[in-house]
Amino acid sequence: MTSDEAAPRDPLRGLAKANIILGIASLIRFGPELVLILQQRPNGEYLALLAMDLVIAGLWLKSGLSLRKHSEEAIRFVSIAGAVIFAHGGASGYFFGRELLRFSGNILREPQILAFIGSRFLIYAIEFAYWPFALIRLSNLASAKGRRPEVVIIAAWSFVIAAVAQSIVLSVVFKRP
Repeated sequence: MTSDEAAPRDPLRGLAKANIILGIASLIRFGPELVLILQQRPNGEYLALLAMDLVIAGLWLKSGLSLRKHSEEAIRFVSIAGAVIFAHGGASGYFFGRELLRFSGNILREPQILAFIGSRFLIYAIEFAYWPFALIRLSNLASAKGRRPEVVIIAAWSFVIAAVAQSIVLSVVFKRP
């Protein structure tokens, strides 16, 4: 290859990098939250919520690392993980948004709580905005290999199952007295 010829562009490299960076950001976000919340001896519901968020951060990282392998299995895994993360962004955004509206007057007086909620909403918004485009990109790449219907079906069912499961967990965590 001469210096005038460009190397072939890797279609998964950008997605892989973005997923790794966003996975690290999801994990970093826990630092201040844990310092704030763990001092108050959180209940089991909060720990369940924390566990779900840690799994989601792990899925971000694993998705990025998987895409670097360029295999069909990686595309299938990332389609499932992306649908789960997308469902998490939607379900968590809804339930946290509902709580935010319920306690909006108190939250504005407490800067720590506002930072806690704000960092969560930022991650949820990124999850909800990023994954539809990433899943479309993965679907198009799978289409080039003749696997588009499989990837779309896997992602759709993963989204539905994850949305229902996460909504059940979040409805228990945010149960109203």
